[in-house]
Amino acid sequence: MLNGEAEVLAQSPRCCEQCGCQLSQYNSGTLCSACLRSRALNQHAASVPERVWRSPEVQQALAAWDFGKATRLIRQQGSLRQDDISQLTGLSQGFLSMLESGRRRLTNIDKIGEFLAGLGVPSELAPLPLPRRVHPPRNLYSDDLDPALPWTTGRMVAALSTAAGGNAMDRRRFLTVSGLALTAFVHHWSTAEAEPLIRAAQGSRLTHELLDSLQATTDNLRLTDASAGSGTLADLGTAHLELLKRLVEQSTYGEDTGRRLAAITADTAIQTGWFTFDAGNRDRTLAYLLAALRAAKASGDARLGAGALSYLAIHGYSTGAPRSAVTAAQAAREKIKHLGAPALEAMLLTRQARGHAKLGERQAVLTALGQAAELCAQGRSERDPRWLYWINAGEIHGQSGSCYLDLDDPKRAVVSFTQAHAEPRRSANARALPGPGRISPPAAGRCRSRVRHRAQGTRPRRTAPVSPHERAHRDNGRRPPYGGERHVRSGANGPCRRRDGNEENSVTGAQQTLILWDIDRTLLYVGDIDRQVYRETFAEVVGRPAEHLPARGTGVTMPLAIRSLLLDNGVPEPAVPDLLPRMVELLPKRLAAHSEDLRHQGVLMPGAVAALQAVHDHPRWVPTAVTGNLKLNALLKLAAFDLDGYLDTEIGGFASDDGHRPALVGIAQRRAQAKHGTVFTRSNTVIIGDSLEDVRTGLEGGASVLGVPSGKTSAQDLKEAGADVVLESLENVQQLVDAITFSTA
Repeated sequence: MLNGEAEVLAQSPRCCEQCGCQLSQYNSGTLCSACLRSRALNQHAASVPERVWRSPEVQQALAAWDFGKATRLIRQQGSLRQDDISQLTGLSQGFLSMLESGRRRLTNIDKIGEFLAGLGVPSELAPLPLPRRVHPPRNLYSDDLDPALPWTTGRMVAALSTAAGGNAMDRRRFLTVSGLALTAFVHHWSTAEAEPLIRAAQGSRLTHELLDSLQATTDNLRLTDASAGSGTLADLGTAHLELLKRLVEQSTYGEDTGRRLAAITADTAIQTGWFTFDAGNRDRTLAYLLAALRAAKASGDARLGAGALSYLAIHGYSTGAPRSAVTAAQAAREKIKHLGAPALEAMLLTRQARGHAKLGERQAVLTALGQAAELCAQGRSERDPRWLYWINAGEIHGQSGSCYLDLDDPKRAVVSFTQAHAEPRRSANARALPGPGRISPPAAGRCRSRVRHRAQGTRPRRTAPVSPHERAHRDNGRRPPYGGERHVRSGANGPCRRRDGNEENSVTGAQQTLILWDIDRTLLYVGDIDRQVYRETFAEVVGRPAEHLPARGTGVTMPLAIRSLLLDNGVPEPAVPDLLPRMVELLPKRLAAHSEDLRHQGVLMPGAVAALQAVHDHPRWVPTAVTGNLKLNALLKLAAFDLDGYLDTEIGGFASDDGHRPALVGIAQRRAQAKHGTVFTRSNTVIIGDSLEDVRTGLEGGASVLGVPSGKTSAQDLKEAGADVVLESLENVQQLVDAITFSTA
């Protein structure tokens, strides 16, 4: 017995032959469980059995171009999951679910070809010529990115070379990595032993001063991203990462210095991955983030690994793989749950919530957001990473708004976005620490110039002049009246009361006047953001980029603009009635993703705030909006500039009410009459706008027209089109008041 024990003790520990981790004494094999799962995944790539193509039902569905029914039959008869079909075709599981239920259709010829080729439909059954099918390799990873490979310094360097070398992972590989393989990668990051980072090379010894300088470079890139965006930074980040990789290979350092070098490398890889993602190269992003996980492992800092996983989550819910977002965020939370870092865990919960929202899992969304809010209320701890300076209540509200949009709950989304906008993002005296974290998207992040300017006690520059009245309103920090003590008028003959109960001066029996404000180019200008939203929405619904976009500044309603967009880009007219409602539904979600861009790229038109204030303060004028925007788009734009409080949007007319813009005047008049008890007609209704469409809306809809040549239409053209009065601008408030009075005299 003693000899047997001695023999056991004398045996050296057995290690997994693939990843190098120590094997359990009860494991008689040569691979750990994670490597076995990874190998099984590579060996059992999904494919459609040949017998499926002999099914008359499948053949009939393909002949009828009923791809939803065909997908369902192929799945059922081939014993496949939607995940398998997603892997083969590159379509997201969510899209496939809607395709099978009839809520979505495949209409783009190129997408149909890719779909059929991915499934391996025989050419004689395909309803159109198929592109040449490229069979995916058995190994789902490049060697450098395989999570089952040992987590050594050499593998970390190889992964960094893959990222910096410009290799991209195609969408099919990503969808596969998003499932079991991502779980395997996370498992190895969490459990594998990392090789100590020690190198006695002929190169120079790393000093702490040099490491400080390297970290400062990463931080400066982050700050540049916060103020100017990521578009031009991907190459700079890659160059810095290449330098760090060379230092890992060629410098001399001890274990402590090596860990710090690995931490800076992981931080830089994460940030460069974000730059690449934000610049639109979403496939290449993955190589950076998976390399960052290896570097974070070498650094011994689980917080950096959690940061990389948080960006993998963003990538997942932004590219049609929301389940991977949930997987990544949950794994990161599990790893850092004992660190006492409430801000970090709150951020991860918002990423998890976004994934749940894409999946339609409402209760899971509410649970995650509730936990995030509770953790955020605890405040930051010294264990929270220095780059995570931007998590606060406003961020939680903003992420909640995005979740509600994905859950098709626009009313709650507006409430959340309004709360996010009202919540102070940072203390004015706080120091702006650099950090990578933002709500993505794509575009979109929450710590751009807003964070930098708030931290410095300054404000973003406006490219349009700001009047003294606007400056006073802005600097006093005063919310517009409809956002706080909104006026509530009881009718033509009743007293006007504020929410605090105090009566205002009014003229008994005096007739009220309905003021209908146009929004774009009259009150504010959002540049090319609307066109970018059209571009993104078209690509998502139709499946290809739009070559022709709606003309700027025409004033037509969004539904009409979308119809023209579809037809001008070659969509067959019979398909328009099906595609148009989908684009109308998506537009507000896409605009909400650009809410930060609205604030910092958009511009208030000269005199807009002073004009709105004057109209609002008049005791007999009822201000609202009539606009070609969908209602939610209009609310998002107004809220971005703190203008929502000046207008009673409950009684306005929006493109979501009617695509024919002149009809919106009557809609607003009837709503205003129901609320205020006054009959509004042409004699007591004034529309204020900048375009020929605004003039037509007033003339045909039943309102006097006050033109402002602040858009593309000249004052002369506005006059010739029939405007009752044309102002030079909104800056002369008294002139505006006189013009309204004259128009309704």
